[in-house]
Amino acid sequence: MTVDGNGHATVSSAAHEMGMGTTTVQRQVAADRLGMPLENVTVRIGDNSLPFGGMAGGSSQTASLGAAINAASVKLSGELLRLAGNDTPLAGLRPGEIEFADSGLRKIGDPSRHESFASILRRAARSEISVTGESSAPLEVLKFSMHSRSAIFCELRVSEVTGEIRIDRLVGSFDCGRILNPKTAASQFRGVA
Repeated sequence: MTVDGNGHATVSSAAHEMGMGTTTVQRQVAADRLGMPLENVTVRIGDNSLPFGGMAGGSSQTASLGAAINAASVKLSGELLRLAGNDTPLAGLRPGEIEFADSGLRKIGDPSRHESFASILRRAARSEISVTGESSAPLEVLKFSMHSRSAIFCELRVSEVTGEIRIDRLVGSFDCGRILNPKTAASQFRGVA
């Protein structure tokens, strides 16, 4: 994870995109975690020179990359706080007392004690800051089934003459946990049906 002096973040992983929305979802996860607009986040994936990314399947890639983004953001907050020094509204705060917000860091519960990423990097005479976050397979896979379930019902007609099948109604109900991207989830639902 790299944040530059313009307040732009880049998340990089050797993970692969097979059309299931990895890039989109990880961009959303990073923007949410870093408290910045979606348009200020870029995701680079699919290059084996980048940090390792887990395999795709059963949402394990989404979970492991999201956990790595979270781990990187924890490191990033500590590094940015260290770079901010004493001439900052964040002076004297520890990592557990700050949160990401408005493309920077702020004291939890006190929006007046905020400084942007760009300001911190400018004062430290740095053009960017990079950290690496690691994650393993989500612990949930050791305790719980990670498979979604669904029930799909179809009402259809069959022509007695031609054998042609016409579907009158198709209804599905899906148990899929937390949905990170409603658009891609809806597309997967349609693909199942």
